[in-house]
This record gives sequence, C-alpha cells and structure tokens, in this order.
Amino acid sequence: MWIFDFGRASLTRVPFEGDADRPIWSPDGKSIVFRGTTDDSTGLFRLAADGSGAAERLTTEVRLPTAADWSHDGNELVYVDEVTSPAATAWR
Repeated sequence: MWIFDFGRASLTRVPFEGDADRPIWSPDGKSIVFRGTTDDSTGLFRLAADGSGAAERLTTEVRLPTAADWSHDGNELVYVDEVTSPAATAWR
C-alpha cells in the first residue's frame, strides 16, 4: 500500500510487515485504518498517516475485516467481517 502526496508529488510506502489493503482515512486525516495480513492472521490495523510509529492492531476476533466508515468525531469505526457476518460492527 502506498500514499501519494499531491502537494509534494511524492509516493511513500506504508510501513507494514505484511500485506496491506482497503485503507480508510480517519476524519482528521491523521491516521489510516487498513486490513493487514501477516504470516499468522488478518486484522484491522491503524497507522499514523505520516508513517511514523508502528501499526496498532485493532481487531483480533474477525477473520476478514474491511473498514467501512468512521463516526464524525473519529472515535468509532464501522467495519464488516466478510467471512462471519454481513452485518457491520463498531470498534471503539
């Protein structure tokens, strides 16, 4: 997964050890949540949009999550587990 900065015309790889896809930006633009797959599992991860720091794992119980939307204040994230349920779930 890559981030393109239009203002600087630069391309930066998201620092994550594994596969990363289906990103969604936080309302304040400071972080990105994405589906990450490592050697042992798949989950939702949050990373600072500037690439600083390590990715924080947000889910452990879902098998194939996709982030769908944020609450307006950025305190809740709606996601769907594509394997176990078609229903959306909120993460706080």
